[in-house]
Amino acid sequence: WNSDYGTDKIYKLDNNGSVIGSIDAPNSDISGLTFDGNYLWACDYQDDIIYKIFTNGTIADSFDTPYYYPRDITFDGSFLWNIDSDNGRIYRISTNGGFLENFNAPSVAPNGLSWQPKSSVIECYLNSECGTDGWIGNASCNGNDVWQDYRNYICYNPITNSSYCNYTDTYELKESCLNGCTNGTCNIECYNESDCGIDVYDSPYCSAGDVYNDYINYTCNNVGASNASCSNTATPNLNKTCSYGCDLGVCVNCSLDNDCGTDVWVGPEYCSNEDVWQIYGNYTCLDPGTINASCDYNESSMMKEDCTGNDICYNGSCITPNCTFDSDCGNDTWVGSGYCSNNAIWQIYGNYTCLNDGTINANCGYNEKIIIKENCSDGCFGGKCMGVICEKDSDCGTERYIGEKYCSGSNIVQKYRNYNCFSPGTNNSYCNHTEYEITRDSCSISCEDGYCIDSASYIWNTNSNSNKIYRLTLNGTVVDSFDRPKFFNGGIAWGGGYLWHITYDKTYKMTVDGVVVDSFDSPGDFFGLAWGEGYLWGSYYNDAKIYKMTADGTIIDSFDSPGDQPRGLVWDEGYLWNVDSNENKIYKLATDGTIIDSFDSPGLSPRGLAFESNSKIINCYLDSDCGIDSWIGNRYCESGDIKQEYKEYRCYNAGANNSYCHYHIIDKKRKHCEFGCSQGICLGNPSNYTCSEDSDCGTDRWIGNLWCESGDIYQNYRTWICNNASTSDAHCGYKDDVILKEECNSTCIDGECVADVCINDSDCGKDSYIETPYCTGNDVYQVYRTWSCAGTCSYSDNIQLKEGCAVACSNGICVDYDGKGDSGDDIEINHFVVQYPQIPVAGNFTVLAFNIENTGNATLNDVEWRLDTGGGSAIYGTVSKLDPGKGVVVARKITYPDARTYYPKIDADPDGKIAEFDESNNKRELVVVVS
Repeated sequence: WNSDYGTDKIYKLDNNGSVIGSIDAPNSDISGLTFDGNYLWACDYQDDIIYKIFTNGTIADSFDTPYYYPRDITFDGSFLWNIDSDNGRIYRISTNGGFLENFNAPSVAPNGLSWQPKSSVIECYLNSECGTDGWIGNASCNGNDVWQDYRNYICYNPITNSSYCNYTDTYELKESCLNGCTNGTCNIECYNESDCGIDVYDSPYCSAGDVYNDYINYTCNNVGASNASCSNTATPNLNKTCSYGCDLGVCVNCSLDNDCGTDVWVGPEYCSNEDVWQIYGNYTCLDPGTINASCDYNESSMMKEDCTGNDICYNGSCITPNCTFDSDCGNDTWVGSGYCSNNAIWQIYGNYTCLNDGTINANCGYNEKIIIKENCSDGCFGGKCMGVICEKDSDCGTERYIGEKYCSGSNIVQKYRNYNCFSPGTNNSYCNHTEYEITRDSCSISCEDGYCIDSASYIWNTNSNSNKIYRLTLNGTVVDSFDRPKFFNGGIAWGGGYLWHITYDKTYKMTVDGVVVDSFDSPGDFFGLAWGEGYLWGSYYNDAKIYKMTADGTIIDSFDSPGDQPRGLVWDEGYLWNVDSNENKIYKLATDGTIIDSFDSPGLSPRGLAFESNSKIINCYLDSDCGIDSWIGNRYCESGDIKQEYKEYRCYNAGANNSYCHYHIIDKKRKHCEFGCSQGICLGNPSNYTCSEDSDCGTDRWIGNLWCESGDIYQNYRTWICNNASTSDAHCGYKDDVILKEECNSTCIDGECVADVCINDSDCGKDSYIETPYCTGNDVYQVYRTWSCAGTCSYSDNIQLKEGCAVACSNGICVDYDGKGDSGDDIEINHFVVQYPQIPVAGNFTVLAFNIENTGNATLNDVEWRLDTGGGSAIYGTVSKLDPGKGVVVARKITYPDARTYYPKIDADPDGKIAEFDESNNKRELVVVVS
């Protein structure tokens, strides 16, 4: 091996000097080279590094030399030796780079280095120099295979003076025999195909529904050789095609029912259980797909059509009757106007009825009758329930600024309304209000239509980081700001006297002080917004369209934008200008989308667009360009009439360059009331609603269930009262008293007198069902009490089948397929809300309202309810009558003393006096936060 400084190569030479290979040197200044029998070792004079190199040139390892100028390197069979010309020392180094020892060289500037072993004779370098490995001796049989001795030559301590040759002999497997071994030779399995077997067809079997048998073909592989072996191949042969499948190598009679025939309806259709039935002929494959398969046929009655919904079966067909429910005929409704009588509101009620419901003879009927619409606990007046109108000033309304700002000289002023309650806490209480003028702002130059006028122009700017809209002067000074209606930031425009701002999904119309006066859903993600000819124009980025819209968001027209990423949009007195960030162009468009002109944008990613004109835009021509006049807010009473706020739009300087829109809000009479006004409603003639005696209010009667107390029978008795009889303030009320109804001679059980001494069972009591019915399986069960007399009375309670249900049982009654019972009572509380005010205040009254509805099938009388206020008290009441499907709204005033959270509850039929179909819907809860 030879290293060359000029070519940076290491060459491999034979004994004649011929180059037989070369590798790249690891660096440019190799000063020494040696070989250890496996690796080349090279020292680099320039970088002071020793390299360990594979003979293919790959660097196996490297480490620093002991000193700065290594000149040569040699190997002694175990260690490396390195000489340095700078310090004149010789180093012994381990092959992993460890410095073991060093001493001075005999000269001042040593360069060469070589190792001379004690003996200069090296017997071997490689194993192959000791001999050729191979089989020796004779082969023999070991088990079923051939084995023989194998000699392996080894060079010990190669490339050293202590190297020597030797060998090892091992007994090894020479050949694996397929058919055993005899005298060191494998046995031969076959010399021809007949030694392996005779070709033949195999037994039949099933495949892919047909009968097959394989053809077996025998073969002798490697004929007569030591590795000769027999093999066979099986080639499938179609023996028989089967129509209906195969089992155990035999074709079967059937695998599927339709192999036997097609099922068919037989005979005429008829009705059964309200559905269409018919005889059905059914073919069946018995033991399908097996060797024992056979066909069978039978006929049975089967439902052919399910008459769903309200349909019924008639003459073998599903038909829809004229009506099934009363609601099919029409919606029951109140007719005309209500009036007061006997402390209740009475009105004509139009009732639709389905006669012969759900049958072929069903038809609709209609009748009208005068019934109680609502019982009034605090009296009735003008067709409405009366009560204490107010207890304090705040019950009449919230003191506030009303109407629009207007000018008084150079000041902006506005009216302020103050509410007062007169005769508070009495039936004669009523509300009134006064209004007076307050200065809201003073203008430095002048005031016009409720706004300060100056000569400055402004810039409007939206900002995403601060979520603000800013009003700036032309030198950038912020003169006003307010929060954007929504966080997403979009385009902004001025027109029609308003600011227009778009967010992700809405467009907002705002005054200059940020009050949102209107909003509507945007058709998409608008990036540009402009105002022109009394319309809003918006560029929609996602679908590349430009929309024309009215001020309420109605889309009048739209057209495709010239590019696919429309951004900024501006109006130029009859034309639209649009910039596209993808096309990098600015387009001038007609209002139908026609491109009038276009040119490249000066930048690479244009967004905003504005137009500078020598003339001003005409914002409006007519009042209607600014908006539609309309009633706003709630109706209220003033001077005995109904009044309401009215918004009127005006176009100022119409058709001129300085035209602008504005609106005024005024208080306006809506209706004159002949007999006075209450809570925004005209009152009726008081002479029509007077009660003169208690009987005008109702019939005194026993109500509720009997119960036992102190061995006697008690029941509630309701007495009706006409308050302020024969006056305009007359109203009805009632009181319920607990009355002894019957004294029992012996004792009382479950509201019945029971004798201690008896002769007959009937002396003790009447056998009857007690407790609540329930479902077991699909039937109704209930506890039945049986009285018996054996000198003294006793009873036994046993669970009995009360009713077998044709379809199913639910909550103790039989129900149909829709889960509805043929009979059964049920009431439901389906609403429970804070009616007034929306934010209750401690010490002021709060109105809670709930709706009791009869969801059963029969009229219910004397439906009781209990309202737990959540403040430690409860209010009780009774609804005298509830027809099926009808409900009554009940409202009660409650005063919560403290500012905290209350949890009121309403419970209909709290004592469980009504046996209901569903008891779970009788209760509602509410969370009331009182401030």
